[in-house]
Amino acid sequence: MRATRRDLGAALAFALLTATGCSNNGYRSASVSGQTGDPAAVLDFSSGISIPEGSAASAHIDLMSQSNKVLAGGNIQSPSSSILQIVGSSTDPSGYVLMGVSAGTVSVQVTVNGEQVQTVFATVLAPPASSLPPTIDAGIQPFASVDAGAPDGDAASADD
Repeated sequence: MRATRRDLGAALAFALLTATGCSNNGYRSASVSGQTGDPAAVLDFSSGISIPEGSAASAHIDLMSQSNKVLAGGNIQSPSSSILQIVGSSTDPSGYVLMGVSAGTVSVQVTVNGEQVQTVFATVLAPPASSLPPTIDAGIQPFASVDAGAPDGDAASADD
């Protein structure tokens, strides 16, 4: 039996829908509200998550169905807690705290009833580099030839 373009197109459409998270769970997207904590943290499940190293952000994250209803049995996990820790609230089933442990990237997994329905890339941002020039960061060496002499500019000159 020879496959037609229509058969191939249907198979491709099914594969794409399965790979992007459309399943019998009916997952559509994650809805984030009530974010608190570090204002530099970005909890965006469509474009990605970013959070500075050493900081935390909490939010109410609902997993929404195709019919715009909250799905029960959802979970958000980080496979690498040494980079990003995600802790669920004990009092709010949709409450999560995300903590940037160390700089790096990780793929956050969204599951509904044990089935993975979405992967979101998360980046834990390293703290900014020092604003001091590297020679100053290296120590006092650059100032070894400076005569600290008398105050108020009365230091001895090379001609003295």
